[in-house]
Amino acid sequence: MGPGASGFIGGLLFGLVFSALIGSLIGSIILRAAAKWAENLDFPFGEAYATVLFTFLINIAIGMPIGFIVGASGGGKSAELAMQAFLLPVGFLVQSGMISSRHNLPFAKGLKIAGFMYLISLLIGVVLGGVAFALLYAGR
Repeated sequence: MGPGASGFIGGLLFGLVFSALIGSLIGSIILRAAAKWAENLDFPFGEAYATVLFTFLINIAIGMPIGFIVGASGGGKSAELAMQAFLLPVGFLVQSGMISSRHNLPFAKGLKIAGFMYLISLLIGVVLGGVAFALLYAGR
């Protein structure tokens, strides 16, 4: 292992921890909104945060080894896209299962709440993309 490898690994671990903590904070707000919108349920913030954090950790545990295998295979962009297409529904099912098991709901309600989480995230992305587009092209 070269001298730069330990810095890379340290940065990778710091990035994972930071994204897990901040991403779970944002995700818990989205989970609470989705549960309220989809099923009129009010999840306590701490439980929602733990649900999203555990889901993140499970998805990392599933996705990292697959990503390393795909990266080492040398398949290029098409292999990466295939991996992402495979992991998206897997992540959705993991998220649905975590929501249903941690909040004592039937799996169908977990699916519905997870779907609403995806919808809310998509709407946030569209709004932020529109704002970025407007700011980028406002000065022209």
